Order: sequence, then C-alpha cells, then structure tokens
Amino acid sequence: MDKIRIYPDPILMKKAVPVQDIKGEVKEIVDRMKVAMYANRGIGLAAPQIGIPSQIIVVDFGEDCRAFINPELVEGEGDSILEEGCLSLPSLEVPVKRKEGAFIRA
Repeated sequence: MDKIRIYPDPILMKKAVPVQDIKGEVKEIVDRMKVAMYANRGIGLAAPQIGIPSQIIVVDFGEDCRAFINPELVEGEGDSILEEGCLSLPSLEVPVKRKEGAFIRA
C-alpha cells in the first residue's frame, strides 16, 4: 500500500500535471488511491498525496466512490464553512469555506 505523503513533502508543493493518456495505468493509480484513502479513514485523496504528480482525485460520496481525471471547477453555488481535515496534515482540522454545490468537468 502507498504511504500518504505528509506536508512539507516536496511533491505536495508542486502543481500536479494533467493526465494525457487515460489507460490501464490510470485505473491502477485510482485503485491504489482508494486503498490508501480507506486504509487511512479518508473521504478524499489527490494523486500527489501518494507520490504521483498527476491531476487525479478520488472522492467518497457515501453511496459510492468516484475518480476524477483532470478535474476543473466549472461552477459553484452557495457557501458553507465546515471543519475539515487532510490526510497530508494529520491531527489538524480547520474551518474551510467551500461551495455547497459544484459542477466539475473531468
């Protein structure tokens, strides 16, 4: 299983690169991300958090887990502030302002 990279790991400081070719390798990366996320009791994970500098995220929506390749926020609506944690910043929870609803292109 991949280890979660902890801040200030250098890979977390760099902009992730777009995925050019969506093939079997991407599915393998997504599967590895899900294993690492669930093993660490997370609900979301970005590829750089396991050392892969690609624009891939996985998100657990409760009823299912989805992967997004090269995600872009297209539109958001409403604002809410909730306490959030991050697997790369263990033992830290802070209030984060997020959109209540979002449209993502991936």
